[in-house]
Amino acid sequence: MPPQPAPTPTRRAVTQLDHRLEAVTGHDIDTLWTYRDRGALDEPHTQLVDRHRTLANAQIGVTCRRSSFSPCWVV
Repeated sequence: MPPQPAPTPTRRAVTQLDHRLEAVTGHDIDTLWTYRDRGALDEPHTQLVDRHRTLANAQIGVTCRRSSFSPCWVV
Protein backbone atom coordinates (compact mmCIF):
# COMPACT_ATOMS: atom_id res chain seq x y z
CA MET A 1 0.00 0.00 0.00
CA PRO A 2 1.51 3.39 -0.98
CA PRO A 3 2.22 5.89 1.79
CA GLN A 4 -0.39 8.54 2.44
CA PRO A 5 0.41 11.95 0.95
CA ALA A 6 1.50 14.72 3.27
CA PRO A 7 -1.36 16.89 4.48
CA THR A 8 -1.80 20.07 2.53
CA PRO A 9 -1.35 23.25 4.53
CA THR A 10 -4.38 25.40 5.21
CA ARG A 11 -4.54 28.20 2.72
CA ARG A 12 -4.88 31.68 4.11
CA ALA A 13 -6.39 34.85 2.78
CA VAL A 14 -3.98 37.16 0.99
CA THR A 15 -4.07 40.75 2.19
CA GLN A 16 -2.83 43.87 0.46
CA LEU A 17 -0.19 44.28 3.15
CA ASP A 18 1.51 40.92 2.58
CA HIS A 19 4.19 42.22 0.22
CA ARG A 20 5.06 45.06 2.61
CA LEU A 21 5.40 42.76 5.61
CA GLU A 22 7.51 40.37 3.55
CA ALA A 23 9.78 43.22 2.46
CA VAL A 24 10.22 44.53 6.00
CA THR A 25 10.78 41.17 7.71
CA GLY A 26 12.56 39.30 4.92
CA HIS A 27 10.20 36.32 5.32
CA ASP A 28 7.03 35.33 3.49
CA ILE A 29 3.77 35.49 5.46
CA ASP A 30 3.34 31.72 5.68
CA THR A 31 6.79 31.41 7.25
CA LEU A 32 6.04 34.21 9.71
CA TRP A 33 2.77 32.54 10.72
CA THR A 34 4.61 29.24 11.20
CA TYR A 35 7.29 30.90 13.33
CA ARG A 36 4.56 32.58 15.37
CA ASP A 37 2.76 29.29 15.97
CA ARG A 38 6.05 27.75 17.16
CA GLY A 39 6.80 30.69 19.48
CA ALA A 40 10.01 31.51 17.61
CA LEU A 41 9.45 35.25 17.14
CA ASP A 42 10.45 38.12 19.40
CA GLU A 43 7.73 40.31 20.91
CA PRO A 44 7.55 43.02 18.19
CA HIS A 45 7.34 40.42 15.40
CA THR A 46 4.82 38.39 17.39
CA GLN A 47 2.57 41.44 17.69
CA LEU A 48 2.97 42.20 13.99
CA VAL A 49 2.01 38.66 12.96
CA ASP A 50 -0.92 38.60 15.40
CA ARG A 51 -2.27 41.84 13.96
CA HIS A 52 -1.79 40.59 10.42
CA ARG A 53 -3.63 37.37 11.25
CA THR A 54 -6.50 39.39 12.76
CA LEU A 55 -6.64 41.51 9.60
CA ALA A 56 -6.64 38.44 7.34
CA ASN A 57 -9.44 36.81 9.36
CA ALA A 58 -11.49 40.02 9.24
CA GLN A 59 -10.98 40.21 5.48
CA ILE A 60 -12.27 36.63 5.13
CA GLY A 61 -15.34 37.51 7.20
CA VAL A 62 -16.14 40.56 5.09
CA THR A 63 -15.62 38.68 1.84
CA CYS A 64 -17.87 35.83 2.95
CA ARG A 65 -20.67 38.13 4.05
CA ARG A 66 -20.62 40.19 0.86
CA SER A 67 -21.95 37.32 -1.22
CA SER A 68 -24.60 35.20 0.41
CA PHE A 69 -25.10 33.12 -2.75
CA SER A 70 -21.59 31.77 -3.15
CA PRO A 71 -19.54 29.74 -0.67
CA CYS A 72 -16.64 31.32 1.14
CA TRP A 73 -13.31 30.14 -0.18
CA VAL A 74 -10.01 31.12 1.31
CA VAL A 75 -7.55 31.99 -1.44
